[in-house]
Amino acid sequence: MIAKEKLEKLYKSGLSIQGIVDKTDWSYHQVIYWMDKYNIHRRSRSEANYVKYNPNGDPFKIKENLTKNEVALKGLGLGIYWGDGELKKCLGGLVS
Repeated sequence: MIAKEKLEKLYKSGLSIQGIVDKTDWSYHQVIYWMDKYNIHRRSRSEANYVKYNPNGDPFKIKENLTKNEVALKGLGLGIYWGDGELKKCLGGLVS
């Protein structure tokens, strides 16, 4: 028997089912059986890929506390972005 709390903790820590199997001495089918028995929601394929390739959380989250160098880079990036839009307006669509 696999304890529900341990199974949930491993799965919610970001491990896949195969990751749980590798970390424990349980078989793949045991993990599936007990997850179904305990009614633990399994991730979809896209959710599983997202968790696997983004272990540190959302990669699109905007950083709030920037260093001085990051503030300068942000300003330069915004200036280039806005400048490019103004150039296209001035040239009347001649530049793509």
